[in-house]
Amino acid sequence: MKPGDLVKIYDPDENQMDGIPYSVVGILIKINQKTSNVNAHRIFTIYVEGGERDFDEPFWAASLINSA
Repeated sequence: MKPGDLVKIYDPDENQMDGIPYSVVGILIKINQKTSNVNAHRIFTIYVEGGERDFDEPFWAASLINSA
């Protein structure tokens, strides 16, 4: 995934936690690592619902819908 891609952000454990599904579709702005380790969890910054929002692994997952 790269900036400009259309992505879906979703709760990877939605069936195990509260049972309430949540997902959102938006434009990927950037991906940051939580630490300097290349295997660290990522933070996805997405343009969605009229603004920028951050979603961090492992609480959220991202899947590519369409590449820019």
